[in-house]
Amino acid sequence: DTPPTTKPFEPGDDLSKRIVCAKCGHAITHADARIERGGAHVHTRLNPSGISFVFGCFSEAPGAVLAGEPTAYYSWFHGYAYRLASCGGCTAHLGWRFEGESPFWALIFERLSGG
Repeated sequence: DTPPTTKPFEPGDDLSKRIVCAKCGHAITHADARIERGGAHVHTRLNPSGISFVFGCFSEAPGAVLAGEPTAYYSWFHGYAYRLASCGGCTAHLGWRFEGESPFWALIFERLSGG
């Protein structure tokens, strides 16, 4: 049973603003959910293995699912712990949800389409 690709959106929404998983087309978030953290929407960061990620910050990502327990190890945002975020359709890794005073989603641009 495959979830609908427009899951987080209702009839009448501006579908030109939806942001979907680049791999399967499952709806992840919406352009209107873009926010700034640390003074910017777009960030580039290295993980402990030296892999670079370019991501945007979003207030919500109803089409994503979370995995694991929150950890602050190597957090890119002071005072925040994070969990892995994957596509609710195909489980591809899309980014992270940062949990703290004002939670947000950090979604990897190359793994998204639209918006």
